Amino acid sequence: MDLFSPLVPIEVVAPLDHWGDILGEINRVGGAIESVEPSDPVRISAKIPAAALRVLEIWIAKTFGGCASIELQPTENVADASGKDSTWLQQLKAMAQSQGFLTHAQVNDHLPLAMIDPEKIDAIVEQLTRSGIRLVPDSPANRD
Repeated sequence: MDLFSPLVPIEVVAPLDHWGDILGEINRVGGAIESVEPSDPVRISAKIPAAALRVLEIWIAKTFGGCASIELQPTENVADASGKDSTWLQQLKAMAQSQGFLTHAQVNDHLPLAMIDPEKIDAIVEQLTRSGIRLVPDSPANRD
């Protein structure tokens, strides 16, 4: 697995007697267990590398058929506590509106230092995409 792949939050729901197998597989793909709710069915919350999500989905489907499931959990929102976008996010949205897109470099240039965590960057990119903002690769043609 790619060690630099961002972590994504998941929840696995499975029969209680198989929780050990699932914990082992999450660890095998480089995941981190966050909580285990020992009910029947068991609920396991974890973060796994995004690159391992499909691998884990296939393993669960093959191993448990329809009696277990994996679900990607929502990532944190980029809005502040009042529900309003932060100033730098407002600037990015304004830039995207004026030029019709954003480059990856423009997004990186506007991120506060506290936002260099891959999970937070993924949440930002997801929020921008959901807002209808088109992200394009960096190239000399679309640089300022």
